[in-house]
Amino acid sequence: VERLLALEVGQVPAAARPRLRRFLGSAAEEGQCEATPPAAEASTAVAVALRGWVCALLRHEAAALEVEMAAECISCTPAMQAAVECICDLHGLHEVEEDLRGALLMADRFSRDAAAAGAAEEEEGEDEEVSELQDKASMVRRLVGLMEEGLKAAAKEVPKLQEGLAEPSPHADFGRRHEEVPDQLHALRDPEAPKGPHTVHAHALVRATLLISKPAVVQSAGADKGALLGEVIKSIGELYAKIQDAAIDKQAEGVTPAPDVTEAEWEQCKALVGGINGKALAQASRSFSTWHEWLSKVAELHSAKAGLLSKRNAAKQAKEQLLAINKQLDAAGLDSPFSLALMHSVAQAAKDAGQPLRRSQLCWVLERAKGDERVA
Repeated sequence: VERLLALEVGQVPAAARPRLRRFLGSAAEEGQCEATPPAAEASTAVAVALRGWVCALLRHEAAALEVEMAAECISCTPAMQAAVECICDLHGLHEVEEDLRGALLMADRFSRDAAAAGAAEEEEGEDEEVSELQDKASMVRRLVGLMEEGLKAAAKEVPKLQEGLAEPSPHADFGRRHEEVPDQLHALRDPEAPKGPHTVHAHALVRATLLISKPAVVQSAGADKGALLGEVIKSIGELYAKIQDAAIDKQAEGVTPAPDVTEAEWEQCKALVGGINGKALAQASRSFSTWHEWLSKVAELHSAKAGLLSKRNAAKQAKEQLLAINKQLDAAGLDSPFSLALMHSVAQAAKDAGQPLRRSQLCWVLERAKGDERVA
């Protein structure tokens, strides 16, 4: 009995099973092992129980064999798998190994729906419109991303330029040297003083400085260089303070030393500063040289701030455009239980795989995937 209790059914020799069936007789062949044997009245209870246990083992073996045979009958053989894949290739169903049955169901479903040609054409028209909106949304979304990256870079550049103006190196500190400018300019007004190549550049510095600090003076003086020199000689300290304060103001969106200065005057100033020969100025006067370096940094800062403001406005317009497109897409997707973002993501993945989906096909796929983007 102990040996029987410890018996491993899987280790019974294969030859033992036919011998058991012969021993049990016809009842084993007919599946009636549980029937009471003819001499049951004379048998002990242990013998009856033992016979029933053996019959149960044989029935279990027969059932397991039947399951194995049934599984083989319904399983997809390699030959069948290859045949189905060939059919899928013929119908344009590629890369569907993960859900072959789903792909075939979808092909069957929408081949039958193709009979409604008018409805299909109308749906395709709607799909094209939605697809165009989705493509436009994707393009604008990428553009917004690039703009935001540009904004971050520009936002880092502006503080660096302001720090350079607020804390210049000692040899380039126009804040200390601007007091020397009047004496240098007086020499330019003296008709008997020697003139050199730096003279033209000094006059350009004077005009450029007044263009962004006192544009009205430039307009009234016109081509009178003497009047412009006199104004700078008289108020160079005031002009420097106005421009410097406007440049290092971290709260202002632009650089506005004077309320009446325009972008056209800033452009004239930058053109004058850009045309100055710094080496010629440095040879003639260190004061003029630091003046030129300082005004160049101010012009660069103005360009950086103007570019930052322009990028912000462009990014704002792009976001507003994206919001409008998304509203249109939301209106187009009101009849779907799935989010527009999910539908767009799956539709884009199908398009990237070379198998664009119509709206009805997309909804069918998402329903089958139960809204799981990866499965879909």
